[in-house]
Amino acid sequence: MTVKPGACEFIRDYGSNRSALRIQVNKKPAFTPEKCTTPSTPLKGIGNEAEVCDIGTWMSGGWRMEYVFGHVRDLMFGVSISSSDRSMDAVIREKTRKVAEQVAGNLY
Repeated sequence: MTVKPGACEFIRDYGSNRSALRIQVNKKPAFTPEKCTTPSTPLKGIGNEAEVCDIGTWMSGGWRMEYVFGHVRDLMFGVSISSSDRSMDAVIREKTRKVAEQVAGNLY
């Protein structure tokens, strides 16, 4: 299987709320921990050296974003879930981690 660099974004509009899932795979880092608004936390069992962090809790426009980034062999990956729905606060990090597990697993 050949994996080519790229990104996909899926957006869900429901009423006044909006959520987005973005998946990136690339040979060079598309994201660095310096962009985190909170200290990143290492994640075990997801690719190599994966970390999760919060990016702009309630960024401009009322969005909250969680980001998992890491690498598998020579490919960098990033998974983010963002939402304007404040009821997602309790689950957004766990959902982002679960998607990252699937992405990293497919890159092996």
